[in-house]
Amino acid sequence: DTLSLPFLKFGLKKIKVIVHTNKTFKHLQNKFLLNLTRQIFKFFVDEVYIITEEQKEIFQHKNTTKISTIINNQYITQKKATSSEEKYILFLGRVCLEKGIEDLIKVYQKLLETYDLPLLKIVGPVEKNYLKKLENIITSEKIKILSPVYNLIDKIKLIDLAEILVYPSYTDAFPLTVIESFARKTCCLATKIAETKYFIEFDEFLFLPGNLEELEYKLLNYLKNIKTLIYTPTQERWERVKV
Repeated sequence: DTLSLPFLKFGLKKIKVIVHTNKTFKHLQNKFLLNLTRQIFKFFVDEVYIITEEQKEIFQHKNTTKISTIINNQYITQKKATSSEEKYILFLGRVCLEKGIEDLIKVYQKLLETYDLPLLKIVGPVEKNYLKKLENIITSEKIKILSPVYNLIDKIKLIDLAEILVYPSYTDAFPLTVIESFARKTCCLATKIAETKYFIEFDEFLFLPGNLEELEYKLLNYLKNIKTLIYTPTQERWERVKV
């Protein structure tokens, strides 16, 4: 893909590259390929959009292409929040039918019948007339629909203190919430749609839209095995390790 950029430049006024997965960089451990990539980007790419600070280092060199972040740079620079309070499960985004909220509520309520689980916070603007429908579905005190958070510092803190972010959406061309959790190194369990399968490499963090059994199994598997997960900055992902 990188080698095709010089040919694309002849037919385009500007080339902007959006980096959406760490897979792009695994071959760049080779110094020759790293320098070749940098030179191609320097002469043929006008702007690169990245997600994490680790990715920025790949392209950062003298006379480099302009580098920007897909999300606010504060997602990368703000210190990770900590708290002594119990963590929670988080959905963050627009609360509507196509986001799969009902699937998440049904699955979580089923799990709560058997397991003592943390609070599930559903945070975001609710579509008109949809709130009442959700309130009729929710039977547990451990599921809360909360007002949207617009302050950036508070939003980042909300993501930081989550045990895991669950994104059960049926459709999303560019899942910003998944990118934000990726940047904050908060684990994310999401539907296997569009770009999510590129952000999240491990199948155990992906499930098919509408598949409640798969969502239930993978969410419970995560919660029961938290201590066997570790974030590795060099690979920019969560990995399963022995403890």
